[in-house]
Formats: sequence, structure tokens, C-alpha cells
Amino acid sequence: MKEYKVKSEMAPHLIYVLERDKISYQYYTPKGKCYFLFYIDANTHHFKILMEDAYCEKQRHESISNIPVYSDRTIGNREKLERLQRIYKRRGFMRLKKPV
Repeated sequence: MKEYKVKSEMAPHLIYVLERDKISYQYYTPKGKCYFLFYIDANTHHFKILMEDAYCEKQRHESISNIPVYSDRTIGNREKLERLQRIYKRRGFMRLKKPV
């Protein structure tokens, strides 16, 4: 497992994505820090995709309508898009606004 530092505000969204995708993980908050350390069996590229999905979940939870939010990468991956549409039971979606 590789260690990744994640902002506290993103941790619940990453946890949701990891559980949704059935990826094993461990995490903890170092004493006095405002971030979490995650241990995930994922290389850097895969972690980047997981964080992109976590940003999508963050935007979905911030919207009143709760419409799913997908990244361009997910929209271009038909298999993943269809899997998520089954999970959310919705075909409509919004495109991820890139975090600044």
C-alpha cells in the first residue's frame, strides 16, 4: 500500500469513492494536522483518478439537486459511466468543474 496525503475536507468524499469502488484502504489523522494520511493499494495514476472522483462527489454533495457529477475521463469511459449510472439510478449528470 502506498501513502497519500489528503486534505481533511476531501477525506469523506475519498472514503465514499473507495467504498463505492470496493478498494481497501486505511487512514489516520496525524496529531495536530489538518490532513489525513491514506494507505491505498493504488499507484499514483490510479490515485489521481480516485481523487478526481472524490472531487465529483464533493460537487455532487454541494448541489441542491444531488445530480451525479462526472469528470471528462469518466464520461469518456463508457463502462465506468454506465456502472455509475446504475449506482445512482440516473442517466443525467453534470460535468466536473475543475478544482482551482
